[in-house]
Amino acid sequence: MMRTEYDDRQIKRMKDQVINYKNGAIGLGDLVEDLIFLRDALDVCPSEWDHKFTEKLTDLESVNSYLIEKNENKLDQVTQPIVNGAIQKIEYLISEL
Repeated sequence: MMRTEYDDRQIKRMKDQVINYKNGAIGLGDLVEDLIFLRDALDVCPSEWDHKFTEKLTDLESVNSYLIEKNENKLDQVTQPIVNGAIQKIEYLISEL
């Protein structure tokens, strides 16, 4: 199945939200929610891609939950590399669509 214009818009929004997170315009929780919403909105989403993408979203969700639990709003030396790695992989996966 060919990618639709609708999917192109969802993918662009994913890229934009990652950029917004990196620029500090949105928080980690918002990024995760938006990426889940946009992933679910895709018409064409290969299952292997979905699995890898969801795995990285889970990493981000775990860090976000940890920060909420600890009442922290900044990443530390443990959480920063997890988030950086997940974001890098998410950007790569989005570019693969």
